[in-house]
Amino acid sequence: MIRMSARKLEEILAGKITVQEYFAGYDTTRAKMENPFKRALEQGLTLDAVSLAKNPGVDDDLIEIHFGPADPAISRFKAD
Repeated sequence: MIRMSARKLEEILAGKITVQEYFAGYDTTRAKMENPFKRALEQGLTLDAVSLAKNPGVDDDLIEIHFGPADPAISRFKAD
């Protein structure tokens, strides 16, 4: 599961900011934050549920994105 700003997601979908600009905001003295959606796809995971988590007292809510188990349709083939 990942959580992200509802406002930032809306800005991405509206074309106000790019995905690259969003993840650049996480650039710190450590390594840059890896795109969690790319990582999930590489692991064969697909979206399972999306919900809005209210954040009382804060001027932004959170989008919670849940990934399901590995989907054989997009996962790497594994021999038993």
